[in-house]
Amino acid sequence: MRVLLVLAGLPRPEVQVSIQDDEGRFLGRPDLLYRRQHLAIEYDGGNHRERLVDDNRRQNGLVGAGYRLLRFTAADVYGTPQMVAMQVRNGPVARYWRDVKVNEIGEGTSEVQRILIARLLGA
Repeated sequence: MRVLLVLAGLPRPEVQVSIQDDEGRFLGRPDLLYRRQHLAIEYDGGNHRERLVDDNRRQNGLVGAGYRLLRFTAADVYGTPQMVAMQVRNGPVARYWRDVKVNEIGEGTSEVQRILIARLLGA
């Protein structure tokens, strides 16, 4: 998921960061976090149903603390990766991405990476 977002030109998110409320109480540990944008991203794998109650409680805590939360499944990430990247880029915190060069392939990018990026962006 993180690689997908980075290859789509988005900044590298933090991974598995614990978030506390103003009193220091644990709210959750999202899979990916854009701290400045207050955007948490969750990847729901195959065992998600078993953890649904705990996940819902954590989600409510994060949303209550002002975080936006996007959830994606394996079908999303592997079936329509361009839609995942677009939802993160154009979603509820789109104004924070204004300065990000989302369609620029940086120097030192291998040919394989260029092909993957082009496919991801639908080019």
